[in-house]
Amino acid sequence: MRRARAFAAVLAAALVLSASFSASWSASGLNAAGLPTFPQRIGGLVLACLDTRDKAKDDLNSIHDERIEVASAAIAHYEGAQGSAVVWWSRAGSAKEAQSQLERMVAKIDRSVGSGTFPYSGHRTFKRAGLTVHSFLGHGQTHYTYARGDEVWWVQAPAALVESVFDAVMKK
Repeated sequence: MRRARAFAAVLAAALVLSASFSASWSASGLNAAGLPTFPQRIGGLVLACLDTRDKAKDDLNSIHDERIEVASAAIAHYEGAQGSAVVWWSRAGSAKEAQSQLERMVAKIDRSVGSGTFPYSGHRTFKRAGLTVHSFLGHGQTHYTYARGDEVWWVQAPAALVESVFDAVMKK
């Protein structure tokens, strides 16, 4: 009986420590693997799938038709009655490299607009939390992309949802 109580006390202490470590990872925006902690829910959307590591890197390279040098990547797919949203995240080797990746991507989109070969239009920029955010329209959704430190983020969602998804991501 004493052993059972002692075991229960140790188990309870381990759970409390585990929960506090999880909370600190979430509070910093990164989990133990160094990836952002994506919310399980954003408004009426539910996290349906989270691709990380090699699969996410492969997907990034595939959509860019070139190899993008990233240390890590994640792609969060959200689904709900109002539609779907996708959040793309990557970590570059440095803040300078992340900014360079963002600038190259935006320039490529700008060069391709009107060519009939690229699905984006309506490029505009705005400031949020001290960051320059680029916005595009395409694939029936609104897209926001920005660099923060060594991270590059891309948020795509229906126009009615993009602000709530973007605000949830900006908190990371």
